[in-house]
Amino acid sequence: MSRVLALHRDSGVEAAWGLAFDEAMAQLAGLAELPLAHLRLYDYADHAVLVGRYQRLEDEVDLAMALALGVSVNRRPTGGGAILMGRDQLGVALALPVTGFETPREGMSRFARGVIEALGALGVRAELRGKNDIEVEGRKIAGVGFCRSGEGLLFHASILADLDADLLLSLLRIPLAKIAAHGGRAVEERITTLSALGVGREALEEALVASFSEQLGLETALGEGHECVESRAAVLAGERYATESWLFAQGAAAAGELSVELRSSLGTLRIIAASQGDIIKSAVVAGDFNEVTREIRVLEEALRWTVLEPGALERHLASTPGVAELADPAGIAAELCAAHASHAEAAGPRRIGSCYIPEEITL
Repeated sequence: MSRVLALHRDSGVEAAWGLAFDEAMAQLAGLAELPLAHLRLYDYADHAVLVGRYQRLEDEVDLAMALALGVSVNRRPTGGGAILMGRDQLGVALALPVTGFETPREGMSRFARGVIEALGALGVRAELRGKNDIEVEGRKIAGVGFCRSGEGLLFHASILADLDADLLLSLLRIPLAKIAAHGGRAVEERITTLSALGVGREALEEALVASFSEQLGLETALGEGHECVESRAAVLAGERYATESWLFAQGAAAAGELSVELRSSLGTLRIIAASQGDIIKSAVVAGDFNEVTREIRVLEEALRWTVLEPGALERHLASTPGVAELADPAGIAAELCAAHASHAEAAGPRRIGSCYIPEEITL
């Protein structure tokens, strides 16, 4: 392998190709005769909405509006919340070989330093806060994500050079009750941008290259291994990112299913349960979390083949180790049984938070 950091620059990329190229870098990082690591700086064609790996697409995005406006929609391999990407958002993707087990949080914290130090070199003091936000004086400037693909690691960051708040609000499912009187101002008060901070994008890109090169101890080589990554990306784009099975990886809404939201130690979660009579046949937990934790898997398994009766369901969940660490068993039982009792269908999204408006905001 070539012990260099390959630098890739792109502009105006389509959603499926942009995501496929990022994952291809991770899958090829460190292979024989290829660069040890890859850094990509790029932006998307106006515009693309990208949901997090574990979110349910139609709960987060107004798909009819996206179609009407010609906005592409896709799903990241990394977790987190739904974001709007375009020429005013700088995408950062860093890929390198697996060097040992790292949780998404550990990986995000480690490589977010590359972004934070690049901003610091330009006089902007930033810090990683919350689940996956880089903030400047309490306002979000970037979101980050992390995942493993094959034998490689992928770090994602989306940095706000600017943002069309009204377009964002028209595309993402954010409750009208929280934004009706404030509109785009609700988003603008939550975020900041490079333009607002007086930071030039070109200067930041050069600072990012220097920051990650120093962090990894590698020399930068422009475009090395680009053709190999392109070839792999073409396969991933066709087999994954351009398919409905990937877009609806968390399941499209089905008639008669139970869909409820609840607060948890990971933030707001949605439980989607398929029932037959009074029995839950299967359940999936969706949300803007960064990894499928042991507690999530335990809850999904614990709900299978259980009876939709509040007392019995609560007792079963309370006696299952790990469930109470995630959410209140009584609350889970009450929500699911209430939905079942009222013959609830997937009644549409009721998102409490988003990538740009925190769940606790009061307007």
